[in-house]
Amino acid sequence: MAMGYSQDSDRRDMLAVVAYENNEILGLAAASNDTDHIWQIGVDVVLEKQKQHVATDFVKIISNEVLKRNKIPYYGTAWSNIASKRVAINAGYKPAWVEMKAMKNPI
Repeated sequence: MAMGYSQDSDRRDMLAVVAYENNEILGLAAASNDTDHIWQIGVDVVLEKQKQHVATDFVKIISNEVLKRNKIPYYGTAWSNIASKRVAINAGYKPAWVEMKAMKNPI
């Protein structure tokens, strides 16, 4: 979720942070330019390092770097993704909105 937008898209990864341990990538965080002023944070961590607060540290670091560039960082995640919500909250983010979807009952 951290990177992957096409270079042909208006929405691009503008900044990335990568961490290594023993020449192996632990994970990365990136910020994409959702608008000129608001950059969305994404993070990916290798499975072995999950649950060790590595993602939280990545989000804190990349968020501070976004702020240094006078942009507004935000962290979006599915409401049902409890682990991702925990990362955001532990990194200092507060829930600001919830996206909901309604479907017609076929009965």
